[in-house]
Amino acid sequence: PKKIKLAVNISGKDIYDEKFVNELNKILKGSDFSNFLELEITEQILVKDIEKAIKTISYINQKHGIEV
Repeated sequence: PKKIKLAVNISGKDIYDEKFVNELNKILKGSDFSNFLELEITEQILVKDIEKAIKTISYINQKHGIEV
């Protein structure tokens, strides 16, 4: 069977907010929801602070295996 993904857009405000990452960790802890979740961002998010955005995206991907 084909794996279904749920794509969720996240805002630039969220990607730079540590509370967002903490809440995401709480929601996904102990669940297999990360197997179905894909986060979407716009290129504009990367313009503001590319290093912070890459760090956050990498963390989310490594911690939960979520595609961004």
